[in-house]
Amino acid sequence: MTLVVACSLLVPICASADWKVYTQLGIGFSHGITDASGRAPVAGNNSFDDDFQDTAPALGGSLGLSIPLSELTPWKLPFDLRIPDWPLRLETEAIGLRNYEGRSDSPSAQFDQFTEVEAWSLMWNGFQDVPLRAFRRKSSGVSGRSTSLLRTLIDNTTWYYGVGIGMSSSDFTSSDNRSEASDTIYNFAWMAATGFGYRLTEFMFMDVGYRYFDAGGGNADLKDLAGVSAAGPFSIDQESHEVWVKLRLNLHHFRNPWLLLPH
Repeated sequence: MTLVVACSLLVPICASADWKVYTQLGIGFSHGITDASGRAPVAGNNSFDDDFQDTAPALGGSLGLSIPLSELTPWKLPFDLRIPDWPLRLETEAIGLRNYEGRSDSPSAQFDQFTEVEAWSLMWNGFQDVPLRAFRRKSSGVSGRSTSLLRTLIDNTTWYYGVGIGMSSSDFTSSDNRSEASDTIYNFAWMAATGFGYRLTEFMFMDVGYRYFDAGGGNADLKDLAGVSAAGPFSIDQESHEVWVKLRLNLHHFRNPWLLLPH
């Protein structure tokens, strides 16, 4: 990723370019909620069904394409309908370091279940940017330093919202000191996000936003500490609420490819 960013600096960036290839790096603060349930038949059929919460940092990176919404198709809309040229971003994203640990209470406190989870995800996301300048009133003729700063802030800020689907992987271990489970679960994952972006330069943007992430769940078998005989079932389900700060860099630009089609 570092090599791609370094090479991209050799490519001239044009602010008026319509279609853009970009990369994005971010750090997040993930508040994970993990539901762990199962039954370990020790000391009177010890059952547990409880969730635990933990907060962990997360790191992510993505590579994507930004397309003006008005140029999604080469055809004109009927009745002279017009679509705004707000950027639509389509990207592939990888996130890791979502590490959580906690305890699930059971009727017998000495057999509480302790679980550690390390999760990562590979997602395909779509984000719609809505420039705030689209809602700014035309100048009323009033000028001043504060008015100019406010206009600059609005002109460089966008609100975004998006959704994504993909795959999650959860490496977990769980134990009550009498039995344990350890496995890697691959599952369907989805997310929904919203936030604000600010243009720092002609080719660099900063995003700050919230994301809900659902990593799904799975099942495993609790076994005795020797790992030989089954001791009971175990299931896990994960979701998280996250705050992200991301830096987005435009790598390359090109003209609307629909213009290359014969008319």
